[in-house]
Amino acid sequence: RRRAPEGAGTAPRRRTSAWSARPALLGDHEGTFALLHDATSWSGATTAIIVAGSTTGGLEGLTGRMEIRRLEDGSHTYVLEHEL
Repeated sequence: RRRAPEGAGTAPRRRTSAWSARPALLGDHEGTFALLHDATSWSGATTAIIVAGSTTGGLEGLTGRMEIRRLEDGSHTYVLEHEL
C-alpha cells in the first residue's frame, strides 16, 4: 500500500483507465500504441505505461512509460520515456 509523501497533507486520488491506441509519430517511426494509466497522485503527476503487445506499424516493439503532469493553470504536459 502506498503512502503519501511527507507533507502531502491531502488524500491521494486513485484512478485506473486504459487509453485506446492512437496514431503516433516518433522520429521517422509511425504506428499506434496504447497506454495504461493506473496510478495514485498526490502532486498532480502520474504515470502511464505502454501496453505490451499494443504497438503497430513502425512502433512495434515500443516500450516505456509516460509521465503526465498537471500544471497550475489546468493544462497538462506529457513526457514519454521509451525504447524502440
